Amino acid sequence: MASDVRQQALFTMELIYLDIHVASLKSRTLRGPKPNETNRPFTTATSSVEIFTNAAAETLSTVLDGLKLKTGPLDLAQTRLITLAKNLSWTLLSICSHSTHFNEVAHTPDNLLWSAVYVSIRENAVSIELFAKLRHLDLSLFPIPDQFHTQRKKAPKVHIPLYPEREPRFPHVISQKCKIYHPKYKSNRQRTVHSSLYNPATYRPPPNYTRQPTDGLCALCNKPYTDPCTCVLQLDKYPLLELREYPYKGIGVRSLTFIKSGTFIGEYIGELRKFDVKDTTYALHQAVGKPQRSIGVIDAAVYGNWTRYMNHSCRPAAVFVSAAVGGVACVLVRTVRDVEMFEEVTVDYGRSYFEVGGRVCRCGEKGCRFRGWGGSADSERSGTSRDWDGSLLPLSKALFSMQRFL
Repeated sequence: MASDVRQQALFTMELIYLDIHVASLKSRTLRGPKPNETNRPFTTATSSVEIFTNAAAETLSTVLDGLKLKTGPLDLAQTRLITLAKNLSWTLLSICSHSTHFNEVAHTPDNLLWSAVYVSIRENAVSIELFAKLRHLDLSLFPIPDQFHTQRKKAPKVHIPLYPEREPRFPHVISQKCKIYHPKYKSNRQRTVHSSLYNPATYRPPPNYTRQPTDGLCALCNKPYTDPCTCVLQLDKYPLLELREYPYKGIGVRSLTFIKSGTFIGEYIGELRKFDVKDTTYALHQAVGKPQRSIGVIDAAVYGNWTRYMNHSCRPAAVFVSAAVGGVACVLVRTVRDVEMFEEVTVDYGRSYFEVGGRVCRCGEKGCRFRGWGGSADSERSGTSRDWDGSLLPLSKALFSMQRFL
C-alpha cells in the first residue's frame, strides 16, 4: 500500500511539473486583465485556453478567504493549502496552484496521498521555484499577501537574474545545500546555447559536415540519402530536466518526467573546432557513417547545453548516437531504457575512459564494472567549480569512446 501511494505521488509530481511547464509557455503570450479591473482578490483569465491561470486564481482566492475567517472551521483543502503557504512559501503555493493536478490532490480525501505529495513538494521546493522562474511563469497577478512577506528569511532564496522574456544565458545548478549557482570551467562561466557555433577566424566547417551517402538513414524518418528528407531536430528549449549536484559525482542531470526507452532527448552541441584541441575535457570527436568519417570536434567547455553534464553509470540511461538528421550530421542523446521521474540521466563513459590513471567510477551500481579501478577520491578535483564554494569533480568525458553510430 505504501509503495502504491509513493508511485501515485510521484506520478502526481510529474503532472505538476508538466502543468507548470505548459502554463509558463502560455503565460508568455497570454496575459490576464489588470488587477484593478475586478473586485476579486486575484484576476481570472478571460480566454478559454488560460485554464492554468484560472486555476491559480481560484485556488489562491480560496486561501485568502480562509485566512480572513475569524471564526468557523476551514474546509480540508483550505487547511492543506494554508499550511503549505505558511510552512513553505506563498510563492511556492502560487506556482503549484497553476497545476490542475495539484489542485485536485489538495481536495482529495486520501490523506496519505496528500501527505506524500506535500513531502515531495517540500523536498523539491527549490527545484519547483527554479523550474517556474527559468520559464518565466507569470506570477504578477498573484502578489504576496502582507502576512507572508517576512516568512522566507530562513528559506533558500531562488534568485534568477534574467531579463524578462529572455532565455537563460547560463546554466543553473542546484547544489546539495539547495543553493543555485552558475558553473564555471577554469574560471570561465559556462554558457547555454541551442545550436553549435564556431569562430570563422579559426574554423570553417568542412564540406563533409553536411550529410553524405555513407551516413545511413535519417535518425528521425529512416529515409536514405537517395530519398532526401527535410527533417529538423525539434528539441524543447526548456526540456523537462534540471542540473543538480550529486554526492561524489558533481553536477549531473535529473529528469523531471518519465522518459520512454528509445527517445531522442537532446543533441550534444558546443563550439566547432579543428582536431588539435588541447583541452579535451568536454571535446567530442564527431564522426558519422559506416565506414566512419571524421568531421571535427565539438567542444562544450564554455558553450553548450545540458548534455555536457551527464555523469557516468555502469547502468546508463542514455547513449550518444552519431547520426544524420535531414541534411546534417549531428550527435544525439537517446535513452536506452525507461527513465523514471526524478532519476538521474547518465551515460556510459566506456572502458577507455577509466583506463586513464586516477579516474574513479562513482556510479554506485551493484554491477559496477570499474569498482576498484583508479586512484584516490580526490584525484580529479579540478576544473568545473561552484560560484559559491570550492571546486567540484571535473566532468572529463572520453566522449568518442561512448558514441554509437547509426
